Amino acid sequence: MELTISNVNKKYGDIQVLNNINLKINDGELAVILGPSGCGKTTLLKVIAGIMEKDSGEICIGENDISNMPMQNRGIALVFQNYALFPHMNVEENIEYGLKVKGIKQPQRREMVKRTICSVKLNGYEKHRINEISGGQQQRVALARALIVKPKILLFDEPLSNLDEKLRVEMREEIRHIQKEWGITTLYVTHDQEEAMSIADEIVVMKDGVIQQKDTPEHIYHMPSNIYVAEFVGETNIFKIKGKMISETILQSELFKKKYLISCDRRVDIDKFRLMIRPEEAYFCNDGINGIIKDVVKLGSVCVYIVEAQSGEKIKIKVLNRRDCKRYLVGEHVNFNFDEKALMCLQP
Repeated sequence: MELTISNVNKKYGDIQVLNNINLKINDGELAVILGPSGCGKTTLLKVIAGIMEKDSGEICIGENDISNMPMQNRGIALVFQNYALFPHMNVEENIEYGLKVKGIKQPQRREMVKRTICSVKLNGYEKHRINEISGGQQQRVALARALIVKPKILLFDEPLSNLDEKLRVEMREEIRHIQKEWGITTLYVTHDQEEAMSIADEIVVMKDGVIQQKDTPEHIYHMPSNIYVAEFVGETNIFKIKGKMISETILQSELFKKKYLISCDRRVDIDKFRLMIRPEEAYFCNDGINGIIKDVVKLGSVCVYIVEAQSGEKIKIKVLNRRDCKRYLVGEHVNFNFDEKALMCLQP
């Protein structure tokens, strides 16, 4: 089922929390709403689920407008951040609960629960109470309880925020696998950019109740629509433009005392637009731009070097931290370079 959100608005008092949201999630797609706290992503999820009323707009599943339906009739399942499991019930009873509410007979319930427990890899834990299983297993129970009622749309509200790092990585891979296996159209909310990049078919970046960009993870990262998206998703280098437009779509700019030609989709305002280059696009070399190492940040699999060029501009350079790679020290003189095709012109 497609999920279509058209011109949805929501205010808290005088604060516009959702500002004319238009969004379409294709059938079977896993889309991630990504943004900081207070950007409106959880409010949007609650409006879709029917937990909260919108001020205006339309929400459709397929061709059916569900905007004014009670939440229990929308065909939507929501996996909460805190799981919202029943502590007095065991794993099997928690998963079965939605089927009881729907009036499914016991023999059919038993078979459906058995298949779902197998799908989320909870075999052997059927009779365990919720306080007897781990956080990751509780998350699987919450997921199974949502899946078993066969929703048209599946919603996740920061479901992994209570788990440790290793378990988060395992569970996000599991959620993606199960979502694709069941083929349910899914909207997933998180503030964690790595989590979003790893599971999403498409990412929706939000800021102050406004969608900044909806695109594939690759395009969000390599072709951000504006400076906010570039800085929010991944690390980046942003430089003030020094140069001029030499045609309607070609910018000639100076950076590190070298001239570069940059292709733009339109004529840009030199005072407002900026240049971007991702840290991994720059590299150390024997003959290039002269600079000096000002700082080194070790992040396990990668090292980030802060290099100040002779021109005074600073750039982050990210390199894989292989065992045999050359390591630079603070104060060391280096040469670096990058492919000018990696330079991108960004609007505010």
